[in-house]
Amino acid sequence: DVCIGTDSFHTPPGLATALHEALEAEGFRTELDRPFAGSLVPLAFYRRDPRATSLMIKVRRGLYCDEGTGAPNVDFHAVAARLGRAVRRAIARQ
Repeated sequence: DVCIGTDSFHTPPGLATALHEALEAEGFRTELDRPFAGSLVPLAFYRRDPRATSLMIKVRRGLYCDEGTGAPNVDFHAVAARLGRAVRRAIARQ
């Protein structure tokens, strides 16, 4: 359902773990760096400033929209709420 993309320099291991656990608690199946690896970091900070933390969250489209049209489905708001709770929970653990 959700891919958590990380960067070895910019993603604290505890943050990725906390997000994985929070997403699983919300009922999502998660993978770390699979099928997509990495996360975006502004070039000015990339590999220069460890205070710039980053991870990427990729959500399977079929969970929240019609994959043919891109229109939100009936679960859109519920999925967004579950994702929001998981992110807030993960950040609070840091």
